[in-house]
Amino acid sequence: MCPVDDTITFPPVDVNQVLQSHEDALILTLRVCRFDVRRILVDPGSLPNLLQMSAYKQMGYLPSTLKNPGRLLSRFNEATTTFLGDVVLPVKTGSVTLNVRFLVVDDLFPYNAIIGHT
Repeated sequence: MCPVDDTITFPPVDVNQVLQSHEDALILTLRVCRFDVRRILVDPGSLPNLLQMSAYKQMGYLPSTLKNPGRLLSRFNEATTTFLGDVVLPVKTGSVTLNVRFLVVDDLFPYNAIIGHT
């Protein structure tokens, strides 16, 4: 997660407690604004945090409130997409709330958001 005002970190893993190595995706539900947003992929290989436009609209926001519309975003497969704008939203996990900048896009299916690394 690339927060605007602080950093969320995970503690190091004790390798003696890991039963087997795995590469399963980490999918979370986080509180974004006043809403529990499900199907958030944690992708440490992604630099930006991405939010699906449909999730943004379901929170009651209008596309016209987005900042910096029309910029290009490069993807891992060298394809590009135009993001619809960016927005800073509060994200809460446990007792920690951070303001996180999201790039809003139309094509994240099947995820509502992707949280990248700092």
